[in-house]
Amino acid sequence: MDGAGRAAWGGICESRKIVDAGRQDYLQKKLKLDERIEELQHLLNEADANLDDPADQSTIHVDDESHLDDDERKGWREDLKQALKVRASNERIWRDIQSSFASVLKSVIRNPESSSLLKPDIIKKLELEFCGAHFVSASPPNPFEVEHGDGSFTINYPYPISQKHHKACLESKAKMQEEIIGFIVKTTPITQVSYQEESSVCTQLTKDIEMFYNSEYGSNSSLYYRKKALAREQTQAAVVRCNSFPDGTEVVVFGSSANGFGSPNSDLDMCLQVPEGVTLAGEEGMNAMVKLAETLEEAGMINVDTVRLTARIPVIKFDCVVEIDGSKSTIECDISMQNPLACINTSLLYSYSLISPVVRVLAAVVKRWASRRNINDPSHHTLSSYGYIIMLLHFLTTHKVTSNGRLETVFKNNGSESPLLLNLQWVDQRWLQSPPGTRYLEWHHKPTTPYTTMKHPTESSYVVNTYFLRTNDEAVLTAVRNKINSETSNPLPVGYLLAAFFRYYAFQFDYKKYVVSLNATCHSGLVERELKAEFDGWKSAGQTLSVEDPFEEFYDVAHVLTNFNFQRIRKE
Repeated sequence: MDGAGRAAWGGICESRKIVDAGRQDYLQKKLKLDERIEELQHLLNEADANLDDPADQSTIHVDDESHLDDDERKGWREDLKQALKVRASNERIWRDIQSSFASVLKSVIRNPESSSLLKPDIIKKLELEFCGAHFVSASPPNPFEVEHGDGSFTINYPYPISQKHHKACLESKAKMQEEIIGFIVKTTPITQVSYQEESSVCTQLTKDIEMFYNSEYGSNSSLYYRKKALAREQTQAAVVRCNSFPDGTEVVVFGSSANGFGSPNSDLDMCLQVPEGVTLAGEEGMNAMVKLAETLEEAGMINVDTVRLTARIPVIKFDCVVEIDGSKSTIECDISMQNPLACINTSLLYSYSLISPVVRVLAAVVKRWASRRNINDPSHHTLSSYGYIIMLLHFLTTHKVTSNGRLETVFKNNGSESPLLLNLQWVDQRWLQSPPGTRYLEWHHKPTTPYTTMKHPTESSYVVNTYFLRTNDEAVLTAVRNKINSETSNPLPVGYLLAAFFRYYAFQFDYKKYVVSLNATCHSGLVERELKAEFDGWKSAGQTLSVEDPFEEFYDVAHVLTNFNFQRIRKE
């Protein structure tokens, strides 16, 4: 084992050399960039001050000089923008180096075979190094590090290593967390006892969540849905009056207003569903939508917007005024051409929302959190609310409660426990009729029938498998609920589940290796990024969030997300 031990230690030493070289390069670039940014900011501040100073107005009347000043300021702003971009890239590269080295340390100290390859004192030093290392965006200063005047440094680890040395590393980490995010991150798991205690944080969080949900989605929500129903009826009347669509064309509600995860104040998304066997596309469809926009205005709709009529799926946005009991309200609406996949997707999410109120409550809290933190707007390169719902469903369908009340992934298939939420696209329906305690069953291959396959509306070469277990059938829903109740003796409180959801995506999910997907199953495991890169052309490198659409599996719901905003979301 001596040769293997030397090889292992050599690999660790080489990794540390890369970190050292990366640190030197990072610090040198950082110093130059900081000086350049400070210089440019000073020049711009002086130029702006001179421009605003009345005493200097005598120099501004000369056209050539004024034009020269404008060009100079424009050049400085461009240089500043570029310098800030390079500095952000430099920071990101250094974070990736730190993260990679932390992964090396983690793999060594948590491998049970390491004690056979490395001496105990070496493992203790590596444990000490990892103890304070790896935070989400940076690593804390090493308390045993000694910097030299030339910018180099050495690490003088104590011998023998005791508990006080581990404490010094943890204190360094806590200090850095206080400086960056304002609080100390607690990464210890919440035990069964702690979340059942009346005075625990989880118990209080559960109470707060229930209070929020009842106030936002309680008795008043029915009024909002009545208003949306009226808006749909008025839109249907305009479609009929337009006389540009085939007889029998229906206005169908999809999205958050119909999938069970929408808030009372969410927009009303609608699409036109033409009779079976009838097509309306190309120029004919465009002309019909233009005529509809005119009819909507004639019908009293306001702020009719046709900017997106040239999109892949033409959309008209407008506001509809409805009146109930003498009180008028305005509902934000949009209507698109036939969008069958959006309707099927809505049906899938609605089926999930029917299974358990816990799913709806968690979704409401996650969406409110994302909205308040300003990280749910794709137009600003953050994730959509739909993306967060898929992340939540992925978490619930890939985790289970063990017999001792702990939460773990379903991939550790060493028991009969079913996931927190059945994966409706993969659960084997025969399991629903099985006796309690039967091992959870999923299809090895998703069922395919002529009724569950359809051609993609815009990608002619792509066939979509729309199969899933539809719980809007009362008999199926009852069977699902009864089975879940028979398998779950001690359901987890919603506060604990919310904390576990955030912990999973902040610390546990490997963004470099996997993508968030509802096609992650017990037997196949998580969906690997490399496979998505090979078959669907997704990016295989980098550390960022990718979310696979449940039906359009080639589509990354998080493709608009920039690396900076991904780091923002993960820090939140």
